Amino acid sequence: RRVLFRSYILYKDDRQLSDFCSLFSWEKSYLPRMEETGFKSPVFLPLATDPETFRPICSPAPPRCRADIAFVGNSMTEANIKWESKIPPGCMHKFSSMALARQFAEKRKPMREILGELGADGEAAGFIDIEAAMVWKATQEYRKQLARRLLPLGLVIYGDKGWRSLLAGSHWLRPRVDYYRELPLVYNFTTINMNSTSFQMNSAVNHRVFDCAASGGFFLTDHQADMDSFFEPGKDAVCY
Repeated sequence: RRVLFRSYILYKDDRQLSDFCSLFSWEKSYLPRMEETGFKSPVFLPLATDPETFRPICSPAPPRCRADIAFVGNSMTEANIKWESKIPPGCMHKFSSMALARQFAEKRKPMREILGELGADGEAAGFIDIEAAMVWKATQEYRKQLARRLLPLGLVIYGDKGWRSLLAGSHWLRPRVDYYRELPLVYNFTTINMNSTSFQMNSAVNHRVFDCAASGGFFLTDHQADMDSFFEPGKDAVCY
């Protein structure tokens, strides 16, 4: 008996299976799941950047786009509320602490595998919602821990108001920046651009790394397995 594993990245049952349909994924670990679902020969297509938007800039930047240490990113608060509302009461309490501990210990192991090892039934109704909820919860916790350690060093966060519920104070929080007009300025005129990769990405490199590199900015990022395929660590990127 063949089991078809669905995932929150292919949430609905109405799969468009056709010889004329091609799927591309920026995350290699999703490719086997796509094939199991019935899609033919999905292809790995890494993220990239637009060098006309993200480039070195010589003109002065407004003060709000300048910082010593900055992180541009969402607090994941809305994503957590959305997915937790989909799962039965008690599920987060049952799996949360153990799953998060395993996710941090084995950093990029897929949450689906972790939940399976903890006894969650991958074929049960609602499993996909639990998987998604745990991925976003892990990502939020990861970003919160990073921010908490860097705030004493002067970290500035460009993001949503949800950050205020995660960290004390708000002097460090700046409004979101426009991706096309302001973000290139932030990457150019911030001394250290921090990157924290979502747990949705088990091996992939996110947009932030490509965009910052194209801007000529300095970035400090967590290391991802795909990183070495695009950058030379220690020369093009500094990893923690």
